[in-house]
Parts: sequence; C-alpha cells; structure tokens
Amino acid sequence: MFDNKFLFLRRPPYRIIAAISLGLLVVSCIVAVDTFLNDDPAVKIATDVPATHTLSIPPLLEPRIEDGIAHYQLDLGISFHDFHQAQLTPTIAYNQESLLGPTLHLYRGDRVVVDVTNHLDEDTTTHWHGADVPAEADGGAHSVIRPDETWKAEFDVIQEAATLWYHPHIKNHTAEQVYRGAAGLMIIDDDNTAASQLPSTYGIDDIPIILQDRDFAKNGELDFTLSNYGKGYYYSHLMVNGTPNPYVEVPAGLVRLRLLNGSQARLYKLSLESSKKMIMIASEGGYLNQPLEMEQIMIAPGDRAEIIVDLSDVDRLNLLDASFSRVLELRTDNTLTAVTGPVPSTLNTIERIDPSEIDQSRDFVFDKVGEGWGINGQQMKLMSNFHEVSLLRGKQKTPLLLS
Repeated sequence: MFDNKFLFLRRPPYRIIAAISLGLLVVSCIVAVDTFLNDDPAVKIATDVPATHTLSIPPLLEPRIEDGIAHYQLDLGISFHDFHQAQLTPTIAYNQESLLGPTLHLYRGDRVVVDVTNHLDEDTTTHWHGADVPAEADGGAHSVIRPDETWKAEFDVIQEAATLWYHPHIKNHTAEQVYRGAAGLMIIDDDNTAASQLPSTYGIDDIPIILQDRDFAKNGELDFTLSNYGKGYYYSHLMVNGTPNPYVEVPAGLVRLRLLNGSQARLYKLSLESSKKMIMIASEGGYLNQPLEMEQIMIAPGDRAEIIVDLSDVDRLNLLDASFSRVLELRTDNTLTAVTGPVPSTLNTIERIDPSEIDQSRDFVFDKVGEGWGINGQQMKLMSNFHEVSLLRGKQKTPLLLS
C-alpha cells in the first residue's frame, strides 16, 4: 500500500509487530505499549472563529564557512516565552530564543561542525534525531555536556533530503528538557530535481510545524508530569512552534508543511477541514517514491512528515487534529508569490530489498522491565551491554542502523 520509507511503529495503546528488512537482515520488533496513560484532557480549539495568534517561525541559523566547512554554534540556556498566560513562562531554549531553537539547513555533501555549549546548571546532550552520523557525533546519552562546557559534533552530511530534529538525549531528563523547550529542526537538502518544483521558501510556503502539548501551573509556569517512570503523559493545551491557536499567512497556491510531533506521548491524527485532501511527499526518511494523496495522517512522538496543501481555491483553511480540533489556520495572501501544481508524479527512487538475500534474522522485544523499558528483557546500561544487541554484517557487508 504505502510506497514510502517508514512504518508508524510508535503507536498508542496496543501491540505492534513489525518486520523490517534492512541490508540483508530482518528484525522483528514487538512493542508492548502500556495502556494506562492518563485520560486525554485536550482542550478543543473552536474552528468557527478566527485563530488569535501569529504563528512563530523558528529562524534559520546561518553557518560560518571556514576552509569549506560549515560551522554552527548552539547555546542552550534559560529563557522566557510568552504562551499567552498571565506572565512570561520560564523555559530552556537554544541561542537565546524564547522557546525551541533555530532551524539548521544543511546540504548533502557538506562538512559540518556544530559546537553546543551548555549554559544550564544541569547536564544535557544534543542529539541529531534521524541523522546518519558517526556515533561520536550523534549526541546520545553517552555524549554528556556538563554545565559551562562545549561539545563538538563533526560530520559529513551523507543522507538524502529529509526533515530531522535535534533535542537533548540525557539519561533520565530527556522528556523534561524537551518539554521545557529544548528542541529544533534540522533540514537536509540535496540535488533531487523534483524538489525544485516543490514549495521551498522557508517560512513563506515551506512552513515548520512543531506540535507539542503543554500544561501550565496557576503562576503560568510549565507543569511537567510523568505519570510513572518511563511512561508519557497527555497534556491539555496544543502549541505549534510554541504558539497557541495560531494562524499563518501563505501564498494562494501549494504550501509545504514540515510536521514534527514533539510531544511526550500524544499521537496526532491530522486532516484538513471539509475533507480536503493533502498530499504526503516525505516521511522522516526523506522523499517518497510517489506523492501520496491522503485524508488523514497519523504522527507519533518523534515522527516527521511533509505534506503539500493546495490553497489555490480557498481564502482560508484549517489544519485539524482529532483531539484538539484546530491545529493551525492557513490564510492566503495574494501578494505572496505562489507555487502552482501539479506535484511531481515521481519524487524518489527507493530500491526494494530482495527477501531472498536476507541471511540474518533477529528479534527485538520492547517491553517494560522493572520500573522502566527494556529490549529483550534488559535495560540499557549506556553501551555496557551493547554486545547483547550487536549484529553480524550480512554477506554484502551492510550494517543495520536502528534509531
């Protein structure tokens, strides 16, 4: 059915069995998801009145080019954001933004150096979620950045065009640091000729959409909760790029929405009002082979997807979610230059793996272990038990990458 690069593996309360073939190896993943999350407290947003706040667009971070290498600087520290509560809310953010961080725009073939400085009074990391980078540049839980220290990530951009994101991945505090604002987008482009026919002007017809649910204490501060260790939590209020009940003015033509589910546990079921179709062009792995016309798209925590919305025949259009109702109001501005259709019928060429060439099979069972989560009955011990999930290479010397 789906001619794309990913399956929605992170689902809410039911059991999933997925078979993945990657480079001559089949991995069977069984995920037992706890059903006892809190009741959904989502506050619905009325769609019959105009949205109230202009959508915040994270700025692009410009690199310093030195000897052909693109250098970026990220500084994570305390900030304050206007969530339109009674007062400004304390947050953590990158590069003195009030919330989240700037968008990194990289190109396949680039040599990149990112220096990340921790201005918090606690440990952190910065992980490039979805990036094909060496382990030492990945920013996982083993790459701890102590307070007032700087960590350097250096890597070549080798993957094709995709929407990625970055965020802390520190042991025991990832959820809270992301919840308080530490996250941002990383966009990779390449020389895909079909991409030149798609909307690509950042912030105009190529819009980042970071979906996060939040709760607030009576004093306006963020109210962070984990229902139990290792479990997520549903929060009441939807924020898009940190903006409640937002609208954005866009050209009266094709508009690309780069969707990221940055929530802790919530799964978003997105659609357009009046049953208008959207066109999915990319998953978290990059462009699909062919565009996929859809009435609804479902995005789990950490997932990304890119969709095209045609606004050539409407003045306004609401992006909807099954829980919150309105996500975003799109308003057309005829003074903006529009990209008109059609969307290219071919976007990518993804070669299928011949099942007869698979020479290894491994089973991974993701389930609760003690007070947390584990794989095959064991919890991770920061690489000390890495050999327990290591994989032999196939006869074509193709490694397996799990992220």
